Amino acid sequence: MKRKILIVVIVVVIAIIGTHFYTTNTSYNPNNEEKIFDSDENLEYGYLLTTILEMQYPGLEIVIDDECTSMGFGSYETNAYVDYFYKQGDTSTTTVKFIVNESNAFTTTFVELDEAYEDIFTGTANEFMLPGELYNINYIEKDNDLYNKVKTTDYLDASLSFGEEKTLDEIVEMMVKYDQLEFIWLALDHVDNYDWPIGLSLLDSKYADIDLIKNIDTNYPNLILSNNVITADTIKQSYISNLKLLKDHSDFMNMISSSVFAAYIVDDTLDELYNHALENVTCYGVRVIGSGEDIIEMVDNEKINNLCMNNEKSF
Repeated sequence: MKRKILIVVIVVVIAIIGTHFYTTNTSYNPNNEEKIFDSDENLEYGYLLTTILEMQYPGLEIVIDDECTSMGFGSYETNAYVDYFYKQGDTSTTTVKFIVNESNAFTTTFVELDEAYEDIFTGTANEFMLPGELYNINYIEKDNDLYNKVKTTDYLDASLSFGEEKTLDEIVEMMVKYDQLEFIWLALDHVDNYDWPIGLSLLDSKYADIDLIKNIDTNYPNLILSNNVITADTIKQSYISNLKLLKDHSDFMNMISSSVFAAYIVDDTLDELYNHALENVTCYGVRVIGSGEDIIEMVDNEKINNLCMNNEKSF
C-alpha cells in the first residue's frame, strides 16, 4: 500500500515538474524580450507595455519595474506605477500589478486604487471626438456656463477636439504659439473601423536617458520622442516607429491581445494602423494642461469644437 502511495506521489511530482518545465519554456517570458536598450536590465517588456497603453490612454504615464518575477508555471508578475494627471496639477500614483500567466493571457490586478481614480483606464474613448461626429461631450460656445467655468479655473487638464483634421505642421505651430500650455498627448487620425482614440504621448519618457542598441534608431527613427526636438517629422516618425515596434514583437502582441487593456491595437488592426500612418498622419485633438484662461484663448483662436475637462471632479 505504502509503495503504491509512493508511486502515486512520484507520478504527481513528475507531472507537476513536467508541467512547470513545459509552461515555463513554451509560454511568453517577459524577461526574454529582444533587446532594444543597451542595458543589463530587462527594460524591453516594460517599454512595449508602456507604448501600447500610453498610445491609447491620454495623459497616462507608466513606470514599470525592470524585472518580472517568475511565479512558476509560466506566470510572471511585475508592478507598475501609474501617474494620472488629475486634481489641480497633482499627480496621483497608483500601484498596478501586471500578471502574464500560463495561458498567455494578460491581466491586471489593482493593488491600491483610490476611488477618485477608478476611471484611470475607462472613459478615454469619449475624450476625443472624430471630426464630423454628431455628438458632443462639452460643446464650447462663448459665454455659456462651460465657457465661463473654464475661463476662471486656475488649473485645467483638458482634451480639445478640432472640427477638422490638422496637419502635424499646424500642430507644431500651435505648440509654439501656445507655449504657456503643456501639450501632453496628440490624438492622431486612424483607419475608419477603429473607434478608440489612438495617439502619441508627449510626456518625457523614463527611457529617454538610456542608450538604444546599435541600429535600433535606424530601424525605428525617433522611437523615443523626448530624445529629440519635436517637429512634424519627428512626431510622424515616432508614431510610425512605435507601431512598427509593436508589429515586430508578435509574441508580445499575441499575449496582450487577450487583455481588455489592449483595446483595439490587436491582430489586423495594428497592420491597418501602421499602413495608414505610412501614408498620412494628421491630428484631430490634443490634451493640454494649463490655466483655464490660456486654454480659452486657444479655444477662441483655433475654433475648438469640443472640450472635455479631465479634472472636473476637482471643481
